[in-house]
Amino acid sequence: MSRTRRTKRIGRGDAQRITVRGVRRDPLDYRKLSRAILMLAQAQAEADAKAEAEVVAQANGVTRDGKHPRGAEASSSNTQPEGGSV
Repeated sequence: MSRTRRTKRIGRGDAQRITVRGVRRDPLDYRKLSRAILMLAQAQAEADAKAEAEVVAQANGVTRDGKHPRGAEASSSNTQPEGGSV
């Protein structure tokens, strides 16, 4: 069996340099970007307000159409007054 010899390559240091070239991009349109961010923030605030209003309405016993459910009057009479004892 023969062995392959590895020889050092002298004088090829320039060939191993790596060059990276970037692609020039268009500058950002900050006005368009800011409008999009504001619209997203507004939509998120509206969604949060709607969710909070639904939670408050459910806590008060009001349905989505703004009316009290049929059993709400009967269930509210079963609660004890604030100063009452057990």
